[in-house]
Amino acid sequence: SLRRQIRLTADASHEMRTPISVILATSQFALAKERTAEVYQKSFRTCADTAQHMRQLTDSLLELSEIDSSKFTLDLEKHSFTHDLVTTIDLIKPLAKQRQISIRADLPDDDVSATYDSQRIRQVLLNLLSNAVKYNNDGGAIHISLTANETHLNFIVRDNGVGISEENLPHIFDRFFRTDKARTTAKGSSVGLGLSITKSIVDAHKGTLLAESWENEGSRFTMTLPR
Repeated sequence: SLRRQIRLTADASHEMRTPISVILATSQFALAKERTAEVYQKSFRTCADTAQHMRQLTDSLLELSEIDSSKFTLDLEKHSFTHDLVTTIDLIKPLAKQRQISIRADLPDDDVSATYDSQRIRQVLLNLLSNAVKYNNDGGAIHISLTANETHLNFIVRDNGVGISEENLPHIFDRFFRTDKARTTAKGSSVGLGLSITKSIVDAHKGTLLAESWENEGSRFTMTLPR
């Protein structure tokens, strides 16, 4: 636990160093002499975008700190997983539509319910589904399925995007880990903490989250939760 905390602190410091350097260099350039309005606007935009990235990083670090602490608790109640899933799918549809990505959902006719923290699990679903859009190809496809038995439910999301290399796959839930260039340069930035937070939430529910991937063919994430 101590080694992990030391590594997290070192990694967080490293992650913050680059955006801070960008903001300093950009602002110093803009202030060095009189610039045109266009140059000032470009400099402000760069600083704002970089600050937004830093905000995303600090928010994720605070969330991880909460998850690691003894204060982290789950508000466990009976919820309709089907409802939460459909609601989350509706949230990402506009993002998918922008890139002409189709979404197919195979859901049971009967409502699937389970005991879980609705806010946290919706966070998990949103991260997994938004990743399926972000790391997909324009005009690609996302397949979602939900099955359940008396004791567990199984949620699967599959995309046909860039995929993850065999070498990187075992590390995708590690904190601050980013995969190969194809994924890190995909649309949207990442601080390398989303999947780590996602898995921590699933683990806290005594569930499992598994990842499979095939480079240049896509990825499949399977979440199992007790009911």
